[in-house]
Amino acid sequence: MKILKQQDITRFIAVKFSNHNCECCGQRDWQVAGEENIDAKGTAGHIDLIGFRHGGLIANDISKAITLGVCVVACLNCGNLKLLGRQIVANWVDQNPA
Repeated sequence: MKILKQQDITRFIAVKFSNHNCECCGQRDWQVAGEENIDAKGTAGHIDLIGFRHGGLIANDISKAITLGVCVVACLNCGNLKLLGRQIVANWVDQNPA
């Protein structure tokens, strides 16, 4: 899996969110969530969400668990969060190198 750096996600936001107002407050001030926690490799803002298929967790059977890679983007005015498909962002980064 390609490592996304904070600057990659920031570039994606600059292009894809430049005309996108927050649904909650109407502002247009977005940031990669977690920028304050960037590690030494420059990675931040992407996580794996754990979900469950077929009605959820049954009798502690995590074999039905799935993960979904997402990038988290936050509105700096109200804190509204957006989840972006990590693979979509990674594909865009590959097609639009810095």
